[in-house]
Amino acid sequence: DKFLVEVKSKGETVPPKKPKKATDKSIMRYQKAIQTYAVNCAKWEAAKKFAQERGLRFVILTEEELN
Repeated sequence: DKFLVEVKSKGETVPPKKPKKATDKSIMRYQKAIQTYAVNCAKWEAAKKFAQERGLRFVILTEEELN
C-alpha cells in the first residue's frame, strides 16, 4: 500500500475539552483549540478524498505511534 501521512500532536487529533475554570485566558485557549480542531477535521476530510482518488491510504500519526 501507498500512504499519504500527516504527523500531528495527539492533542490536535481529539476534540478539545472545556476548561474546568472559566478564566478569560482559558476560554480564549479553548476557542483557539476548537478552531484548530475544526480546521484539522476539514483538512483530513479533503486529504481522505484526495488519497482515495489516487489509490492511497490517508493516515494521521501522532507522537504515540512514532515513539
